[in-house]
Order: sequence, then structure tokens, then C-alpha cells
Amino acid sequence: MGALPPFLVAAGLPNTYAFPLVAVLVHCLFLQVIAFKVGSARKRLNKPYPIVCDPPPASKEEPKSLFNCYVRAASNNLENLGIYLCLLGMSSICTPVASGAAGLLYTASRYAYFEGYTTGDPAKRTRGNFGYIGILYMLGASVYSILAVGGVV
Repeated sequence: MGALPPFLVAAGLPNTYAFPLVAVLVHCLFLQVIAFKVGSARKRLNKPYPIVCDPPPASKEEPKSLFNCYVRAASNNLENLGIYLCLLGMSSICTPVASGAAGLLYTASRYAYFEGYTTGDPAKRTRGNFGYIGILYMLGASVYSILAVGGVV
């Protein structure tokens, strides 16, 4: 890695802090990709604005809305964004490289979740369950960072 910009050096951040920054950038790109996919589904399924979602089916025989699967999958990713960013930021204090890797793993799992959910079979969203490994690592590393900053470990 090259030298850090002066403002990061002044903040005392090591070069390894680039890994969590890359994880955040990749997650931002991922969110943009799913936004485009929802937009293309809107166009393909003929759901003009301001329609946000379709009403529930009138009967059990009527198929569920595929557009709702796209919207719900994208919304769920946005609902979890705050938790991801907080855990990535806290866990990066003491373990930036591993936290960056855990963040990338989590982003990959969210993509698998999105792709599975948008098939129309919500049970396929479990394809993204491997992301719990990344979140659990970041949770543990966050606790460790808190203890380290507090002088306990």
C-alpha cells in the first residue's frame, strides 16, 4: 500500500485501515447495483411510479408479486446497513484487515440474499446465510475493541 494522505496520518490511522475502507466502498457499489436492479424490475414488470409495492394476492392461488420481492430484498439490505457500518467501524479499531475481510464476506452474502430473494421464492434468501460469519466476527471484534480502548485488555 502507498502512503496515507496527511489527514489520515494526523489521525493516527495505519495503512491497514484501507481494508475496511475498501469494504465500505464495495458495499456502496453493491447498494447501487441493487438499486439499478429494482429500477430495471420496475420497468420490466411495468410498475410505474409512485407504486412502491403491489397489494397482497386476493387468494392463495394467485401468484405473489415478483416486484415485491425486489423491493423487500432491497429494503432489507438498507435496514441492515446501519448495523453493518457500526460494527465494521468499531471492529476495525483493533483488527482492520480481518474486519475488512469480514465486511467483504458480509457484502457477498447480502448479494446472494438479494439474488435468492428476487427469484420469487423467498426461501432462497437463505443462500446468503454465510454472512452471519462476518457479522459475528465484527460483533466479537467490536467488543474486543471496546475493551481494548477502555484498557481492560
